[in-house]
Amino acid sequence: MPITFLLQYTDPYRESVVPAFTIPGAHAPPAELEADHQVNVDGMAGDTTVLFGMFSDLFMETVADLNASRPAANAPTHTSLLQERIDELRQQLQKHSQKHHGSDPIPSETFPVHTAAAVFTATNFDDCIWSYFTIFHPQHPFIHWPTFDVYTVSLPLLLAVAFAGSVHCIPRDAALSTRTFFDLAEDFIFERLRIEAVNKTSQQAGALELAQAAVLIIGLQISFNIEATRRRIRISRHPELVASIRSLGLTSTVKTCELNRDGWKAFIAEESRIRTIHILFLMDYMSTFFFNTLPQMAMSEPKHRLPCPDSLFDASTSDEFAILNSIAPRRSLESLSIKALVELLMGDKWLGAEDPSLISLQPRHLMMGIFALHSVIFTSRAALLLPSSYHLLHRALNRWKQLWDAIHTEQSGTIGFTKYCVEIWCVTSKILDMLQSSEGKGKYLEANPTDSLGELHEFIREFCK
Repeated sequence: MPITFLLQYTDPYRESVVPAFTIPGAHAPPAELEADHQVNVDGMAGDTTVLFGMFSDLFMETVADLNASRPAANAPTHTSLLQERIDELRQQLQKHSQKHHGSDPIPSETFPVHTAAAVFTATNFDDCIWSYFTIFHPQHPFIHWPTFDVYTVSLPLLLAVAFAGSVHCIPRDAALSTRTFFDLAEDFIFERLRIEAVNKTSQQAGALELAQAAVLIIGLQISFNIEATRRRIRISRHPELVASIRSLGLTSTVKTCELNRDGWKAFIAEESRIRTIHILFLMDYMSTFFFNTLPQMAMSEPKHRLPCPDSLFDASTSDEFAILNSIAPRRSLESLSIKALVELLMGDKWLGAEDPSLISLQPRHLMMGIFALHSVIFTSRAALLLPSSYHLLHRALNRWKQLWDAIHTEQSGTIGFTKYCVEIWCVTSKILDMLQSSEGKGKYLEANPTDSLGELHEFIREFCK
């Protein structure tokens, strides 16, 4: 099959990987708009009401198109309160810049006050946050949008969400100007996370928000083809984030809460934590795939169950949650872990898609699974175990494809990396076969850590036709 998406995504001559998601079919087809399926977003400029399914061409639209699509809302009566928080955030960033003046990765120049005046406004933040939740969030929902309140959320997470959304607001000048502050925001967020990990004084919700902010700022930074930035993330930031979330106890086993109207808030807290840890694991696996880095986290470490169906996580009220939960079987929250999924794929017992333990499996779970299998292949090779495990891994890849064909035909609307799982499977299968054979291997298969997507790009161009 043609590897169209990955070729565009790994093109080292592009400024960013974001345009790869604009190719035809990279986003979900228009969804049927249900008049009664609404989410009230507290804290979004005048209690904006979001109608699911409105945005059929998210990655192709400009921010002007998005704003034109936004449903009518009351006047933003709380804009001044939001501006007060943004002013406080700007002041904290300026103090941080002065404190670390001249140190890496903070730029050597002084804090750009005039640029900050255009970036740190309630209007710009509102547009960027809206773009984040309508464009990036559907790919990897790990922050609960309906309860995301710009007036109470921690300042590091407010900053990270706005900056992550800014890349989808281009070509607006204020959105473009946010790039000036990306390195500063990264350093600011990680200093806060470091303090939290050492002191462990805050509530778990505060620690989780810091972890979410760090995940977002790392993802934002590595989306640009800047090798110096990616090297810093690979060598310093990602390992520190992994160590911090362990220190804060966020990877420990969670106790599944009761699924009822009264337990809705506990469920959201639990599911947000589970999804945050899984996206961090996914980033770890993806780093191995794209940059030949050894995984920082063991396959056995994520003890949490896989994320529940998005419909439950997207519930905007306890009443809506109760209705959705009554429709969805309870087994949807009793899904297996990523470790258990890989063990099934590699184990002797195989019942295929009919296996009762796989009944709650979603396409996004399989996306995590294929990256995890690649990680297993990489570590097997590093441990000199590939010759003895080749047939086991080859069988696991074939089983993965069986599951994908069975599940993907039943569930449409996949977007982002999930939509292109088969491309990742094709490349991974080619890697495994070439490692086993005497076929020419190319520089990518030398498996040296890199900070460029160029080696994988050339491998795909030469061997994955």
